[in-house]
Amino acid sequence: LAAWRVPVVPATGRARAGLWTSRVLAEPIFKGGIPGIFVNGGAVYDRCGSVDRSALPADVAADVVAAAPDLSRFGSMVAYTDTEALFLRRDSLVDKLAGVGDAPVREVDAGWCAEHAVSGGLVKILFLCNDDPLDAAVMRKALEPVVQGRAIITQALSWCVEVVPLGVNKGAAASALLKRWGVEAADTLALGDGENDIDLLATCGTTVAMGNGVEGLKIMADHVAPPNSKDGWVEAV
Repeated sequence: LAAWRVPVVPATGRARAGLWTSRVLAEPIFKGGIPGIFVNGGAVYDRCGSVDRSALPADVAADVVAAAPDLSRFGSMVAYTDTEALFLRRDSLVDKLAGVGDAPVREVDAGWCAEHAVSGGLVKILFLCNDDPLDAAVMRKALEPVVQGRAIITQALSWCVEVVPLGVNKGAAASALLKRWGVEAADTLALGDGENDIDLLATCGTTVAMGNGVEGLKIMADHVAPPNSKDGWVEAV
């Protein structure tokens, strides 16, 4: 792809500063993530390195952070800036998140997190659950009366429930970049595997769901490739 000068834009729910992301972005084709879409569209880097950031509305972020102690029986809260993940109490789920290199993690106290929420500094809020899909479903249900339609509740992984700003998603971020570059959506290829990829695939011209992807994505995609574990992206491209 690099030899053919085909631009490749990573689009992920992870932070650009995460260990996993930094390993992927070390590949020459990704040019360090510039351009790139991170934190589900909460941080979008253009070709020149300029970044557009979005944040949860202060009232939504504050309400979700305030509800975290009651929601802790369903899972652990981690609040994201565009560069790191902030947690209130270290446990096995936070260790699991740190282990996959999603973002640099840092412990903060509840007061600091609440203050950061009110200041508009949180891009998304993540609730970590056990691997049982039922746990994530219960968490989503518990979040609905807290969020009250003021933000989107979505998932990238089966054990992670995310609260992200309305209108902020990978698809909207891709549309903004394509418009800026004068590229038609019909001339693009999008690959995805999670619920948070639905907007991206709805935006792009040719779409591929990975074999390990969620069923809704497979239904809407033009093609289904082998799973990530079998390098399905190679066949897709």
